[in-house]
Amino acid sequence: MTDPRPDAPGRPRRRLPLRILFFVSLALNLLVAGLVIGAVLTHGRGGPHAGPPRDPGMPYTRALSEEDRRELFRAMRDAMRETRPDRPDYDAAYARAVQLLRAEPFDGAAFGAALEDQNAGARMAQEIGRDVLVAHLNGMTPEARAAYADRLQEVLEERREWHRERRERADAREPGED
Repeated sequence: MTDPRPDAPGRPRRRLPLRILFFVSLALNLLVAGLVIGAVLTHGRGGPHAGPPRDPGMPYTRALSEEDRRELFRAMRDAMRETRPDRPDYDAAYARAVQLLRAEPFDGAAFGAALEDQNAGARMAQEIGRDVLVAHLNGMTPEARAAYADRLQEVLEERREWHRERRERADAREPGED
């Protein structure tokens, strides 16, 4: 007769915690692999969320040479340090927004004010970026500025083409298909 106890000699003990840990580890590995594979497959192919960023300044940045881009980012970082030495903590701002969203009753005015505070910081960064770009362009030779204009035109044409292709894909889908 066999001993029904799980720890009987000759019978392997079931190690439930290790099995759970194994399956959690496997699930996480599969999740990471899926994310990596998805990123690789959609990179540069116009995946469902790929495409030009919504920042209107991005084409100006993309048209810069790599060297100019690095130089402008350094200048912008330095200007932001000078202008905003007490830079707001963006993580704290998002945490505040989450807190406001969970509060009962919901205070829409307080949430709107929190969003406006975040937007004010973004506007300041855009203004600094604009000023740094204009100063950089003022220092360019006419030939360098013309080459930059050519690259900007190419970036804008790529952007228009991306939007045209995206509209065509959307039009080709059946209603309710996503």
